[in-house]
Amino acid sequence: MKRQLCLMRHAKSSWEFDWLDDIERPLNQRGKRDAPRMAAHLATLDFRPEIILSSPATRAYTTARIVSRGLGCDPGQILLVEELYAAMTGEMIDICGRIDDDVVCAMVFGHNPTITSTANRLGSIAIPNVPTAGLVLVEFEGPNWRSALETGGTLVRCDVPKGLVKG
Repeated sequence: MKRQLCLMRHAKSSWEFDWLDDIERPLNQRGKRDAPRMAAHLATLDFRPEIILSSPATRAYTTARIVSRGLGCDPGQILLVEELYAAMTGEMIDICGRIDDDVVCAMVFGHNPTITSTANRLGSIAIPNVPTAGLVLVEFEGPNWRSALETGGTLVRCDVPKGLVKG
């Protein structure tokens, strides 16, 4: 069975409020502009995740909400996964391996360097850095998520806000 996983780094966050804890940092103006642009881009690809996993960090969850809205998804599809905030590559892969096997299209919102390293491992690629609001779409074959992730997948696309035509 073919499965799709989209890994997306949160949109650009603000450092304006230095009294906030890191987990509470909001999006800045560029982030608020880029997140809907990336959602519109994904929508043109007919990408429709059945489940969306997000770090609980404000910047990641806000990005997930903006993108899910742009894709016409139910906000109830976003599941906050506490471990995604500080997850390393292996932990992120383990989290994705727990996705229900009936799901064939999933999306994860998280942070660097883990988004980049996970994309590189799962897609057998060498992306130096997934920038803010960047996404990597990987396809897998497998009877379940765990085995599909263990086998690795094929990079379908790597898109960044600066690479999109302004509109």
